[in-house]
Amino acid sequence: MKKFNYFYKTTNIINEKFYYGVHSSDKDNDNYLGSGKLLLKAIKKYGRENFKREIIRFFDSFDDALNFEKQFVIEDIITNPLCYNINIGGKGGSKRGRQSPMKGRLHSEETKTKISNSEKGKSKNKGITRSIETRQKISENNGMKNKGYLVSGSRNGMYKKKYNII
Repeated sequence: MKKFNYFYKTTNIINEKFYYGVHSSDKDNDNYLGSGKLLLKAIKKYGRENFKREIIRFFDSFDDALNFEKQFVIEDIITNPLCYNINIGGKGGSKRGRQSPMKGRLHSEETKTKISNSEKGKSKNKGITRSIETRQKISENNGMKNKGYLVSGSRNGMYKKKYNII
């Protein structure tokens, strides 16, 4: 059976926003609009009927389509405010979305100090009201930990649970 590999553009006819992608299918017209994260949110918001897809080019293989996408969907396109794409092309649908600007970097000592100072004095459980029974259980468990006892038997959270050791 013949596979159709193509590069396409999906356009939101309400706000003119667009998405570029590649697709492989047994049918040349399977009504596929795309699977980008922002595109799917827009389809949910505006409805499928408000999107149109145009096939820009067919390819002999899916790899050829990905290579074309890599050359076409570049930084200039994804920084366009009308573009639904969030990654440069040729990645085959990375599910990670935008990478963190801190990836591969470390906070400076000055920044670490600022973060530390901003967190000091904050209660992580502020405003949580617990029942007397819950407070009693917490008290009992804290006492056992502080005295160095191992919580075993039915009091252990993993009691009678199966788990795999890697």
